[in-house]
Amino acid sequence: MLLPNALNPIDCYVAEHPEMLVSPEAEEVFFNDEYPIFAAKHLMCAAAETGIPTNKIKHYFGTAAYEVAKLLLAQGHLNKGRNGLWAKGYPHKDVNFRGGLSQTTIKLVDAESGEELEEISEDIAHREVHPQAIYKRQDANGRMLTYQCISLDLNSKQAILKQTADSPLFTVAVTESETSSLTVLTDPVKLPLLFSQVSEVDDCQEYLTLELSFGEVKHITSGYSLMTQIYEQTCLNKRCLNYKEPLPKERRCPLCSKLTRKAVIVKTLSEEKFEQPFRTQFSAPMVKVAINSSARQYLQHNALETRTNLTRSGEPIPPGYQQLWEYSSPLIAIHSFGHQIMRALQLVARVVC
Repeated sequence: MLLPNALNPIDCYVAEHPEMLVSPEAEEVFFNDEYPIFAAKHLMCAAAETGIPTNKIKHYFGTAAYEVAKLLLAQGHLNKGRNGLWAKGYPHKDVNFRGGLSQTTIKLVDAESGEELEEISEDIAHREVHPQAIYKRQDANGRMLTYQCISLDLNSKQAILKQTADSPLFTVAVTESETSSLTVLTDPVKLPLLFSQVSEVDDCQEYLTLELSFGEVKHITSGYSLMTQIYEQTCLNKRCLNYKEPLPKERRCPLCSKLTRKAVIVKTLSEEKFEQPFRTQFSAPMVKVAINSSARQYLQHNALETRTNLTRSGEPIPPGYQQLWEYSSPLIAIHSFGHQIMRALQLVARVVC
């Protein structure tokens, strides 16, 4: 069943072209019914509603659910009584089909029309619609619109946004994050990375390791920076004092004599502190990702080769490739397929017994 969201351009398109849902061949679906997070949520809801006889846990929820129930009992989320397991409160509120870290949402409201633009989770609101934040969103027609946040009221769960003219200005929230793993939920899982040409997956030397745990996350947003970006000739030598400084009409850097290149230059215009920082604290599953040395060497070599080819071409460096000079290649790789990592974990992870 699909319930289209009128504020989502993709949902609007599908609603106007429903034949897309039934005409093509259905894709093959993979689902791990022993995934511990799903099992934990189902156990909590069932225990709060009717209680769960201990001898029926595996029957109703699968073989992995028994170990998940033991973890929930140890953490105090489940209680054991004469008739089985039971839970307090309303755990159903923690079952979120649309994702997000926080179950509390903030409504984004147009200051002039009073129209509700969209909803975002509270933890994202702290970073993206804090007072004076510049916020961009697509309307129903796919146009990118620019807004500035006038106020963020956490009591009424509303952020008031005023539409402004498009500009190169943007804001970046100053946020500190702390994570701590409390309970390991799965054995480490190795996933091969088929970078090189190998005949068998077992022969692959490059892999990443995933480990799922349950832990605590804290975010503290204490202020923001007002920034702008320009596309200008500059020096890309990190050891040079002119690195990422505008050098219009300069073929070579005056300080290091390296050839200059056109690139996106980000400048900080001002920095502001909030009188009262925004704080978010929650418990959640978290994934530890590690890349082995062979994979690191491959990524570093690939990045070096790409940088060399771009430099020798003499052409302006495309904005999408500029990060190769700014971040480590393993970090770029992990960021690039982060969503695939999350999906892969659900297929291969098994609860620690």
